[in-house]
Amino acid sequence: MSDDALRDEARAFLAAHWKGPLKTPDEAKAWLAKVVENRFAVLRWPEEWMGRGLKDPQARVIEREFAAV
Repeated sequence: MSDDALRDEARAFLAAHWKGPLKTPDEAKAWLAKVVENRFAVLRWPEEWMGRGLKDPQARVIEREFAAV
């Protein structure tokens, strides 16, 4: 997958799911569950372990998008 495609996917995910600061532990748990379910939590881990199997440069593309919100 290209860097642009990864960036677009991360931006679309964040636009759909990130609603601003997490105010309660339940909100934090729900957010983390969505991040894990969509395989954004452990980008470098193998896919069979709920990761994406990305190399560092591509993982950083997604990390920058998450850091921007």
